[in-house]
Amino acid sequence: WQQANPQGRITHLAADMPLNDLQQTRIAVQWQQLSWQAFQKIPAVTGLSGSLTGDMAQGETTLELGQQTLSSQGQLQAPIELNHFSGSFSWQRNGNNLALSGHDIDVSAKSVAAKGDFSYQQSDQQPPNLQILAGINATDGADAWRYFPIKIMPKGLVHYLSTAIQGGKAKNATLVFAGNPHQFPFIHNEGTFQVTVPLKQAKFAFQPGWPALSPLDINLNFVNNGLWMKADAIRLGNV
Repeated sequence: WQQANPQGRITHLAADMPLNDLQQTRIAVQWQQLSWQAFQKIPAVTGLSGSLTGDMAQGETTLELGQQTLSSQGQLQAPIELNHFSGSFSWQRNGNNLALSGHDIDVSAKSVAAKGDFSYQQSDQQPPNLQILAGINATDGADAWRYFPIKIMPKGLVHYLSTAIQGGKAKNATLVFAGNPHQFPFIHNEGTFQVTVPLKQAKFAFQPGWPALSPLDINLNFVNNGLWMKADAIRLGNV
């Protein structure tokens, strides 16, 4: 913790601490411009503001973060050039049962913006379950490579799409995830992962050495471990 060198300003702090059971302690805290250095697997952060109310069993927090560059910790191919992040989060814990949720999550970064919600449950009786629903807008498809989750996407697909998508815009793309995250990419349909991207004015280099398809309006449909592409018309060079 000392290595993190946290800095910031606490604007409100209250605590209810039962002396006979400190695990029932409840706190309410608000802070502004919290920053820390990178430590262990947590990236450096600057200017985090928010609040937290609750105890070990349940509570909620709101977070807001401004423009900065965040390390992707090896999960993506590039650092995250963040413009803005905000959201509300809550937790409930009962023994080994855990429920987490996020609401009104709003994030914008280089060439992309997304809004959505998520929920996560785990218990001794059931496998973990993650639900995500988000809407996405992209202003430059050439930056799509920055956001491919390289730890879970097949390497061949990451390499192909990173070089193939060379431009374009997407409005009202959607992300749906439902299932046990440990079983992703659901090759036996144990869950659902789907990203639909209506890409407009795109440039798509489908094969090295061949002319790129451009200008191209194409619908990309990622379903579990597959990709489907549909376009009403395409232009290849002068054809």
